[in-house]
Amino acid sequence: MKAYVYRELGQETLDLVDMERPDPGAGEVLIRVYCVGVNPVDWKAKDGLFEGMIPYHFPAVPGWDAAGVIEAAGEGVADFRPGDEVFVYGRLPTVGINGTYAEYTCLPADLVARKPTALSWAEAAGVPLVALTAWQALVDLAEVRDGQTVIVPAAAGGVGSFAVQIARHLGARVIASCSKENMDYVRSLGADEVIDYREGLESLPQGEADCLLGTLTPDRLVDYLGAMKPGAIVVTLAGDEGLVAAGPSGLRVERLYVESNGQQLATIAGLISEGRIVPLPVTVMPFEKANEALAISRKGHGRGKLILEVVPGTADKTHA
Repeated sequence: MKAYVYRELGQETLDLVDMERPDPGAGEVLIRVYCVGVNPVDWKAKDGLFEGMIPYHFPAVPGWDAAGVIEAAGEGVADFRPGDEVFVYGRLPTVGINGTYAEYTCLPADLVARKPTALSWAEAAGVPLVALTAWQALVDLAEVRDGQTVIVPAAAGGVGSFAVQIARHLGARVIASCSKENMDYVRSLGADEVIDYREGLESLPQGEADCLLGTLTPDRLVDYLGAMKPGAIVVTLAGDEGLVAAGPSGLRVERLYVESNGQQLATIAGLISEGRIVPLPVTVMPFEKANEALAISRKGHGRGKLILEVVPGTADKTHA
């Protein structure tokens, strides 16, 4: 099979190589990858983000998001069979093993969920990591409830777009920030108030918010802390330096490390199928342009998701 790899941390570009196709072991499924979701963590891992935290396996295949079809199921797998259309956030304990920048990936079946039938392969590949991040931040850590107020910075991005929708689903009032050109898009997701982060943060209501989703670095999150109630929670994805000292009394700061979770992904798939959550707009690039896609991801500030089409002609189709 074809797969992208990096052989050492800090390698500038990925190499496209031939690798042996993996075989599913007990409890695993082999997925024929149709489309891959590109995430900033893909290039951050290559740069050494996890060095000293969790092990790497070289040559490392990047990528954790994918949508595709079950090719084979290992012993003991009862919930999936060949031909099932699925999507997955497949982060394993070792970085680089069975990544999704490949024609096939082999993963534990309990990380996998059935693809929402109405989504294209590209749309489905753009869901898992960002949706699970928003879900685990708001549902698991912040325990957002009906009537609370949630602030979502960077609301036009992948995590932010799902966070706005999930917070609304939970019954929260949502205050979102984004660039001026993305304000209408964020309103369409259900945000109650949308603020231009370049000009309007001073208009944030002071002392009213119960939860702040920390999609930004701590030095930028500080600008939002005046809006938090005493005892509010910040769920941060990018560090927590100085936030407690700068916030109101009793501010709780929780760092989120997103876990693969097939059951939660199935719940999200159900909400998508019911029309309660919409997928992100996607920009599709051919598999051969993975390095260009990572370079674009590095620049940031985009709306929606970058997708690599592994099987040509599948990105906009909804079924195999």
